[in-house]
This record gives sequence, structure tokens and C-alpha cells, in this order.
Amino acid sequence: NSWFASVIPVPVTVEPLYEVDQPALVVHGTADAVWPPAGGAALAADLPRGRHVPVEGAGHLVGVERSRTVNDLLTGFLEEHTDTALD
Repeated sequence: NSWFASVIPVPVTVEPLYEVDQPALVVHGTADAVWPPAGGAALAADLPRGRHVPVEGAGHLVGVERSRTVNDLLTGFLEEHTDTALD
């Protein structure tokens, strides 16, 4: 069973994640006290094209706490997965 099923007290399925065929970036703070870092790694692993990027020392609000880092990660990820044939 998935990591989510072990921490969420209601039935949750991750099966729909297998239907996500687009690249997915999971950015997770290593100091997140709400969702343990293993949860971000598990989420990325459940996505067919998921990538997990831990941000050292960031908490649950990684996008606020490390906005520049997250912005750089997102920009790089989008550039990597942009179809340049459309240009």
C-alpha cells in the first residue's frame, strides 16, 4: 500500500495517479512537519513520470520559504519539458 494510506485516516487511492501521463515535479521541503519528506518521494514514485526534488531545510510551505529556489526548479522543469518544435 502507499505511504498516503498509512497516514490519512480515510480511504485514499493513488490509482488515478497512474493516469497522469504528463511529467510531474514534486518539490518537498526536507523539514516539512506536516507531510514527512518520504511522502513527497512516494508521491513522485506513484506518478509515471514523476520527479521528486527535496529542498534542504525547507518546511511545508516550501514555495513561500524558498520561492527563488522553487521558481528556478519550476522554470528548469518547464524548459526541459517544453516542446521546442512548437516554436
